[in-house]
Amino acid sequence: MNTLAYIVYLIITGFITIYVGNRCFHHGRIYLDRALDHDFELADKVNRLLLVGYYLFNLGYVFIMIRMWEHVTTFHQLFSSVAIMCGRIVFILGLMHYMNLFVILWWHHHTHSENHKKIKL
Repeated sequence: MNTLAYIVYLIITGFITIYVGNRCFHHGRIYLDRALDHDFELADKVNRLLLVGYYLFNLGYVFIMIRMWEHVTTFHQLFSSVAIMCGRIVFILGLMHYMNLFVILWWHHHTHSENHKKIKL
């Protein structure tokens, strides 16, 4: 039963990872452009680095969770285990998303407050 649980888990997390990664990559560029004062080349590079980091983090997390998986003997345990493991990764992805937004927002405010200080002097 564990093999079936792994397959279901990998399909679900693979879909979530690729879907969310692509959505954030395509729509996140706007925020990066603005935070980096419309430096499009730098925004694209940072966006690609964030996507690679996102995929690496997810891949590592998925493999760690598979390694820590309990023994599954019934379909009820299979469903419960897959739901818990998928819920964990979605929760962590949400936290990572908001942490990234916070860092980008902080960076934007920090660089603009430094620019205003230079202008006043």
